[in-house]
Amino acid sequence: QLGGEKIKGYYEYLHNIDGVFNVSRDVMDRWRSPSQPGSGKIPTTAGVSRGRVLFRDISSLWVQDASNIWIRNITLRYRLPNGRFGIPANNASVYLGVQNAAIISGYPGNPESNNYNRQTGPLSPGYDINEYPVARVFTLGTQVRF
Repeated sequence: QLGGEKIKGYYEYLHNIDGVFNVSRDVMDRWRSPSQPGSGKIPTTAGVSRGRVLFRDISSLWVQDASNIWIRNITLRYRLPNGRFGIPANNASVYLGVQNAAIISGYPGNPESNNYNRQTGPLSPGYDINEYPVARVFTLGTQVRF
């Protein structure tokens, strides 16, 4: 997938910098003083600040590129020679499979996460609320035909 973008909706909670919640790591680079302005994107966490309240609202800071390359399934199979290893079978094989083998992306989560919005549900694509990580599944098996 190339060119997709997602809104990191979980910033609604992780950018709540009122001082009583856990925040994301990027808040460490906030404004502290005129001599320590930080990145210029994140306001101070101290005192009453209109910028602090606006920082929690959806903005272009929440939008990230969700382009990715995802290797979904890999299966390696070894077909045993007929009649070998004491198996009286015509076709016998051993296989190893991996689901969700690798994902290459700069997006800090699942770039194909479910769409979510409190008002419109699945009709608002591209809103990520930080769902569970994608499981990597390993399968080892045999197949014997008599």
